[in-house]
Amino acid sequence: MLALQAVKSHIGFRIRSLIVAVSLLLVGYAAGQRAGNQMSQGNHSIEVHLTDQRGQPLNLTVRVQVLTNEGLRMAEAYSNREQGVADFEGFNDGYYQLQITGPEIETVTLVFQIPATEATHREYVRVGRGLHRFRPGSRGACEGPRGI
Repeated sequence: MLALQAVKSHIGFRIRSLIVAVSLLLVGYAAGQRAGNQMSQGNHSIEVHLTDQRGQPLNLTVRVQVLTNEGLRMAEAYSNREQGVADFEGFNDGYYQLQITGPEIETVTLVFQIPATEATHREYVRVGRGLHRFRPGSRGACEGPRGI
């Protein structure tokens, strides 16, 4: 009888140990998932201020893309016509690229860094205006930028 109680208590101990181990694994996995989501959504914002060649705010709506350092698109916004600013939220510190494109400007691509200590990173970009004219028979090719 004593041997039977010893076996039952040993089995009960192993089952409780297994339940505790599985519970700890599940709690650790859930905490890791939350931490992973927080890391992908950073706490830095980016303001891109666009100016013309004279240093005045660009009064055109243009597309501004934030790319990874390797060139993969992460976010896209359009500048406002009044101030020439495009805003982005939720970035981690690190190196990124900006690509600024539009039908009336020359495309600009540049590399920048968001330091860990900077809550709002501001980039000031001077954009050259240009006209892209369609060449007949060129299947959509542009003749090239021309200064205004």
